[in-house]
This record gives sequence, C-alpha cells and structure tokens, in this order.
Amino acid sequence: MTVQEMARKILDFVDGWQPATFYELIEHLGTEAKGDQAVEIPTYPNVWAWDGVSSKFIDALNLIKSKLCPNTTDPLVYLMDGGILNLPIAKKIAPYKTPHWLPVTLNIRTETAQREIDVAKH
Repeated sequence: MTVQEMARKILDFVDGWQPATFYELIEHLGTEAKGDQAVEIPTYPNVWAWDGVSSKFIDALNLIKSKLCPNTTDPLVYLMDGGILNLPIAKKIAPYKTPHWLPVTLNIRTETAQREIDVAKH
C-alpha cells in the first residue's frame, strides 16, 4: 500500500469509528502500519501519542493531519480497546526528560472543531 492509500484508509477508518484510538487504527491497518517509530507532539518530542508505528504510517498521518482533530482521552479508553503504552502518562503537554504518553482519540476535523482550535491559539 502506498502512503497515499494508507492516508485514505486512515481517514476512512476515523470517519467511521469516531473517536478512534491509535491502537484501533494500527490494528485495522495491519502490519504495514506497525514499526519502531513513535507519533510525537512536534514541539515536545517526549510527548508521545502512540508508539510502534511505521515510517509509512507517520508519513500518511502527516499528509492528512489537517483533516484530523486529536482530543485527549482517558487511558481507560485505550485499555478497553486492548492496548496501552508502558510509559508514564503525560498530565499536560510540556517538556519531559523522558517519553510520556498522551492518550488521544482522533476525529475528523469539522468547521466547529477548527474554530475551537483557532480560538485556543489566540
């Protein structure tokens, strides 16, 4: 599968399973999405949204990130889905000295969500 095809599959899955966890998404995409990379918050490299993904998955995610809206969630959501990271939980987005997990779910970005994000930036 190409990066573009994976990006399409990510959008289709998130659209159908909102809110979607990274665990559900990776399981749905299969082995091509699994690897040794982490989905990090760009300005805080020790804040991870998920671990164990492929470079292709990260490239696909970067292609469509403007169409996705991540929301923090309780780690129990991931536990119920069947997967959690063995990392300390990030209580906030901040610079950490070691990797911390920030559990998030993914939704398709809507105009309302975009306005909320734009307001939060100001």
